[in-house]
Amino acid sequence: MRFWHKGLTAVLAIALSGCATLQRDRTINLECPALERHMQEVVFDLQPDGSLSSVVVIGAAARNEIMRAEAAARNEIMRAEAAAQNEIMRSENAEISPASVDYDLLSRAMTNAVDRWSASSVFENNNRRTPPTPPAILILSGGGQWGAFGAGYLRSLSNSDDTIQSSNIVTSTSIRSDENAIRNSDTVTGISTGAIQTLFVLADDYDGLYDAYTAHETEEYARVYSGIQPLINGSRYSIRPLLGLLRARLMGSDGKPSLLSVIAHRLHHRTDDMRGPRDAFVGMVNARTGNFVEVDLSELIRDIVPDGEQPSAEDAECVAAVVLASSAIPVNFEPVSITYGKDESEGKDESERRDVFYDGGVRQSVFLNHITSRSIAQMERFRQPSTGRREAFGQPLPDSLPFYVIRNGPSTVRDMAEINDKHDILSAAERGYSIIVNQSEVMAVCSLRLGNPSGQIWVQTADRYRTTPGLETGPPPGSPFNADFMDGLAALGKEVGNGANGQPRWLTLQPIQGGQPSSGCVLQ
Repeated sequence: MRFWHKGLTAVLAIALSGCATLQRDRTINLECPALERHMQEVVFDLQPDGSLSSVVVIGAAARNEIMRAEAAARNEIMRAEAAAQNEIMRSENAEISPASVDYDLLSRAMTNAVDRWSASSVFENNNRRTPPTPPAILILSGGGQWGAFGAGYLRSLSNSDDTIQSSNIVTSTSIRSDENAIRNSDTVTGISTGAIQTLFVLADDYDGLYDAYTAHETEEYARVYSGIQPLINGSRYSIRPLLGLLRARLMGSDGKPSLLSVIAHRLHHRTDDMRGPRDAFVGMVNARTGNFVEVDLSELIRDIVPDGEQPSAEDAECVAAVVLASSAIPVNFEPVSITYGKDESEGKDESERRDVFYDGGVRQSVFLNHITSRSIAQMERFRQPSTGRREAFGQPLPDSLPFYVIRNGPSTVRDMAEINDKHDILSAAERGYSIIVNQSEVMAVCSLRLGNPSGQIWVQTADRYRTTPGLETGPPPGSPFNADFMDGLAALGKEVGNGANGQPRWLTLQPIQGGQPSSGCVLQ
């Protein structure tokens, strides 16, 4: 009996050791040395006075790089638009307050965008030409396979005039409401599936975006672990197939050009008439610190792919690492580990820094709400007491920059009556996950309005799936990517983007009026 007991113990020890080894092997390990120069961590904090704050955490090297890049960017603006800037300085009623130095990467990009717009507006107005509209921000949410809706929707918008048909826009000052969200968006942000979409938006390749979400079989996106495999592997699904798709598309395959090469060329040779964003940001979460991480994807690509050079496999891996990490839902998908920079902590001199990253939606489904509140401050720079302020721009000044938000998914959780008869752990976990995700997704969009009570925020969601034949029951259980469901979602997105059945292409996120927060998350 004692011998049998010892033998069983040995077998269990070997089995558990094997499981531990398998778990370690299930982390996706990628490299992106340049990432350290183009990322920031943001710490959320509740202050003693009850206010909320977010603090950007960066190292000395990154801070110096940001200061250098900001100085270079401002010098470029001054050189490229010297005539327009001189017009501003000579105008008696066009004194503009300087932007405060902000080490937040996204805020700095917004400042540069507004500086370009203000200089161009005054210049065009002085020359009796139509001033440009304020730069917009395009925000792409998380949502996994629901990103197929956004792919179809964006494709339709890119092929239409993108007229905003909502007539009940209420703001203290208003800009024209017939502007194109794609053409006028100077900045795009993406989290999770939105991070994948961001790549195609930067390339202005909306046909490619549509194909990315519809031209593949289910197994090409993820592999399902069955039986006890989730316990052994530490995740329910493997997204290594998705990594393969990203690498292939970034480098070019099946007769398609390198997506990364197209993006790099557009970033290095930006022209005034080129539509679409020039700045892109991707969000993820550092699993070690628990902090949200914002990555300046545009600057990262400019850095690793010099002008005139073709991207290498290492470049593609770097970009794929960031996008995949932003999509790595913990427990559902295996963790993504990225090696980047040097670890400067004590006792680790000259060693490589490596961290595991989670899906950015763990923190927030859409990018941080501070961008909406700071967009108000951007416009306040131009609100001087002088009576000629508006005349200098030749157009009304909006409360803030306009925001377009694509919610890749529904805004309400679907009914699941069968949960009453299912008491297994996977059914409970799946139901709890859907509820938590819905709460996080909706509140993330609502936080944009809370940070910007009256500015223009337009939203579109996939809520019409409930009345669409073949989609009304939601995605089939047991797979994070279902090709048939995604095809249907993409088709729905096309219909919504085309304004089918007289429906508005964009919904208005109702302004907060009279200090009533309850009205801040109502779509009109």
